[in-house]
Amino acid sequence: MKRVILIAASLLALTPAAASGQATVLGAAESVNASCPADCLVEAKVTGFQTSIGDTKNPFVAPADGEIVSWSAKLGKPQKKDVQAFTDEFGLASARLSILKPVPGTSKPVRYKLLRQSPVEPLGKIFGRITTFNLAAPLAVKKDQIVALTIPTWAPVFAVGQPSSTTWQASRRPTKKRGGCTDDEGRANVQAGGAQMKKGEQRPYGCTYNSARLLYSATFVADGL
Repeated sequence: MKRVILIAASLLALTPAAASGQATVLGAAESVNASCPADCLVEAKVTGFQTSIGDTKNPFVAPADGEIVSWSAKLGKPQKKDVQAFTDEFGLASARLSILKPVPGTSKPVRYKLLRQSPVEPLGKIFGRITTFNLAAPLAVKKDQIVALTIPTWAPVFAVGQPSSTTWQASRRPTKKRGGCTDDEGRANVQAGGAQMKKGEQRPYGCTYNSARLLYSATFVADGL
């Protein structure tokens, strides 16, 4: 049975290289507060990954062949009225981890193929915590593949007001019918694309958001044990 470990510390540090059999945490170390409840902005119906966190580039690209054995999320704590509003619009809060592969020959925007995903985790009972989910079936990942966060509904796993050098890429793209990457108020346009959920599916990632961060990390173990 999969165990869920609740921890009250900051996300672990990003290790730049992974030796054979050594655990490496993909993600950032500095303490960042989620944008709930003070300014309750969340993300919804999207798959995304950080392309930079400050000076750290490509923090969720696998450094070698190996597997993801666990992942963590730092969740804000929305007020009851906000939880109700988001639940009414999107459903119960949830998230999962995804392994993506860039599709060769694609650009403007690059398309990514969904290779595998972890189980969907309900988040409603763990708001306001950093939670680590151990994977009973680790996710295989090859060098240069991407470990992304998928939010099928909504999740308070989001921070704004970050340095402009902190950016993330989303499974959205601007179109005439669905609008741009942001709405008229400058918020992410949920209508511009949905979460990537079907294994083998290819999806364009045409929206890049600056000064914002998805608050997740993943524990990677390189092959060779």
